[in-house]
Amino acid sequence: MEGMVEIRWHGRGGQGVVTASELLAEAALLEGKFFQALPEFGAERSGAPIRAYTRLGPEPIQIHYAIAEPDVLVILDPTLLDTPGLTQGLKPEGLILVNTTASPDQVRSLLGATAGAVYTLDASAIAQRAIGRPIPNVPLLGALLTLLPLVALPSLRESIQRRLQGRLSPAVVEGNLRALEEGAQAVRREQSPHNGIPSFREPSPAAVAQAAPVWSALDPGGVILRPGSSIDYETGSWRSERPVINWDRCTHCMLCWVYCPDSCFSVQGQRLVDLDYTHCKGCGICANQCPPKCIEMVPELVFQEG
Repeated sequence: MEGMVEIRWHGRGGQGVVTASELLAEAALLEGKFFQALPEFGAERSGAPIRAYTRLGPEPIQIHYAIAEPDVLVILDPTLLDTPGLTQGLKPEGLILVNTTASPDQVRSLLGATAGAVYTLDASAIAQRAIGRPIPNVPLLGALLTLLPLVALPSLRESIQRRLQGRLSPAVVEGNLRALEEGAQAVRREQSPHNGIPSFREPSPAAVAQAAPVWSALDPGGVILRPGSSIDYETGSWRSERPVINWDRCTHCMLCWVYCPDSCFSVQGQRLVDLDYTHCKGCGICANQCPPKCIEMVPELVFQEG
């Protein structure tokens, strides 16, 4: 479809991936444009890698499948940059927008990307200043509209206000609007021949065929053939934040052990003794439940860089 833009969002549960996709679609609705916002995730908890898809166009959109050849990639978590196939299908004239402290040229090197123009901003820091939590989706939306005027900024502001009012405090709503404006101003462009604003075209027949396989070719889902297999899945790689225990303040109340959805805490003799980071997804429930607040959620990149 001529004029249609396809956006693929990559992030982790709890970072607002699906919300960002829907906010952009709702802003398009306010302007009378046609749109789709499609999430892709399972039953995983906070920290699991997830995707979302947004399509915007001047005409009704008749396709309904995952985006295999995006015009735009938005990556909300820098720990995903070494994921194999992250940039797969990106159109040569496409755009990559990443939440990271790294430079655009460093990101291109990490991704091994040969297509698209790369842009970055530290959206987590912007959100932390604006709303007190490192949720990067709104600053990235502001940056995206700076690069591509898919909808007018006032329309996105109205979409955010409609979504958040009544659910969050006026201070948090206003903080998100500030984060939107700051994200629009903070985006960085790479200094390379790839730099430039893309133009868009309709999906290729190959993308349609890849995204809509015959049902008989699909592997069966929802079936666990071997009992006890969950321990083999090292879900600690999902984390964007890691719980760190201050043992001097720990009272061994065991609430973290009780509430942990993945049984990551080890107890001996009614005392907490260890934390299994191999399977800890970084959901933060332990830190929220800890009465003496001896558990701190620390960005995972601190440990990767250190």
